Amino acid sequence: MSEAAVPEVNPTHIQWSDSTGMHTTNNIPLSGIQALLKSGSPVIANVMQGHHFVLVTGWDAAQPDTLMVNDPGFDRQTYSYKGDVVGWRLFDMEMNKA
Repeated sequence: MSEAAVPEVNPTHIQWSDSTGMHTTNNIPLSGIQALLKSGSPVIANVMQGHHFVLVTGWDAAQPDTLMVNDPGFDRQTYSYKGDVVGWRLFDMEMNKA
């Protein structure tokens, strides 16, 4: 599936976060990622030198650089914020209130 097709899944439920949805570098501070996760926003990290995407589910409080992930392609549960992440994909999601 092409990443560009994601907003077409259901445009009333998911969209890029205005002009800040696609980050081609690791330019969001760790505190910003933690705030997004705390708010329930989906956070997708681009890892493996830009060749793979994973859903970030949390972080290790004892070692904040360690991000907990759901990685459907590999048997990995963590990636390093500083060492592995090369970009981010952020989406706004809303539940249909109808």
